[in-house]
Amino acid sequence: MKQTNIKWLIIFLIFFTVCSQIGFYIGGNIAGIYNLENIAATLVGSSIASIISVVITINHNKKNIPEFDERSIALIKNVSHYIAHAFLLISCVIILVLSLIGVHTIDIQAIAAYLSIIYLSIGVGILVIKNI
Repeated sequence: MKQTNIKWLIIFLIFFTVCSQIGFYIGGNIAGIYNLENIAATLVGSSIASIISVVITINHNKKNIPEFDERSIALIKNVSHYIAHAFLLISCVIILVLSLIGVHTIDIQAIAAYLSIIYLSIGVGILVIKNI
């Protein structure tokens, strides 16, 4: 990888780390649960992730063989499209059923679990298509 690309990657990761810290600080002040231990944990975690990303980028050997061809890209687009619309339909049905039975609040943990299921299904679909 070119030296300028690595410099831009490092600048982007530093910017991302600083912005995430600012967002965490603002969110903590709004919610009223601001403490230094959480800030230190997010700073260390984002710094370690940035270092790992830079090391992987530097050690990545570029080959002339493309990882994806046009057929694979079209299949990945189609799978992402179908999964997104299926989950949109499922979400609308869930909201309709919950509003009909009188539920006015939804637990944040249920939303987080639902979003993780969405991301996992998209990731599994793309990995399956990638290996075809």
